[in-house]
Amino acid sequence: MRAVVAIPMLMASPFVGACVEPFTPADIAGSYTLAAEDGQSLPRLLSATVSCDLFLVGGALKLQADQSFVLDLAETIDCSRSAGPVQDAGRTYPGTFNLRGHEIDFTSPRLGQDPITFHGAELGGIVAIVIVNADISAWGRLKPAFEPDQRTQH
Repeated sequence: MRAVVAIPMLMASPFVGACVEPFTPADIAGSYTLAAEDGQSLPRLLSATVSCDLFLVGGALKLQADQSFVLDLAETIDCSRSAGPVQDAGRTYPGTFNLRGHEIDFTSPRLGQDPITFHGAELGGIVAIVIVNADISAWGRLKPAFEPDQRTQH
């Protein structure tokens, strides 16, 4: 499956409107916390069956200056309506990213499968991602938005 990621501007330049040097991995390095999914607050229902619901309940994105990243999505599987358990679950997408101007291309390898690719761009301080993957939700895509964790930003 293929995933597409839109990454907005993570660090504002002090030279707004001026000609600036190319964007570097160090400019966006830091930790980001999941704030919403498709504009909706969390928890967010991802899929439902007769017996269980899958909710997105949190997440984090970490971008490193060495061009590595880790995207973690925290989920809860709630089968209580069928007398089943409520369990924590999640997905982790590690990998590398490359910058092209202010656009960001991500690659996350998977064992025995083609890698998932993400695409991003600067959009003003919030990291907005679109993940296209039929296994990730009933709609086959997620649109999580991440805010910078102020404790780790430059």
